[in-house]
Amino acid sequence: NTERRRSMCSKQSSDDTGNQPHTEIETKEKDKEFRKIDRHVLGLRFAVVFTLLAATATVGSLTHWYIDRDERDDFEHEYQSSVIKVAEGFQAGVNVKRLAAQTFSAMYT
Repeated sequence: NTERRRSMCSKQSSDDTGNQPHTEIETKEKDKEFRKIDRHVLGLRFAVVFTLLAATATVGSLTHWYIDRDERDDFEHEYQSSVIKVAEGFQAGVNVKRLAAQTFSAMYT
C-alpha cells in the first residue's frame, strides 16, 4: 500500500511540478501524511466496530428484557388462573361433601 501511494504521489507531483523528481524531504512528508490518514482510517474503523458492537449489545439486552418481562407476566397470569381453578375445584368438593352430609342427616332425622 505504501509503495502504491508513493507511486501515485510521485505521478501527481511530477504532473504538478512539470516532471521534476521528488526530493527525499517531499517523500517523507507524503509518507507522514499517509500515516496520518491511515491512523484516521483506523480510528474510524474502530469507532464503527465499537458502535456496531454497542448497538448489538443494546438490541440484545432490550430484546432479553422485553421477552423476560412478557414471559413473567404470562407465567403470573397462568399461575393465577391455575390457583383459581384449584381453589374452585377444592371448594366444589367441599360443597358436595357438605351437601351429601346434609342430605344424609336429613334422611335419618
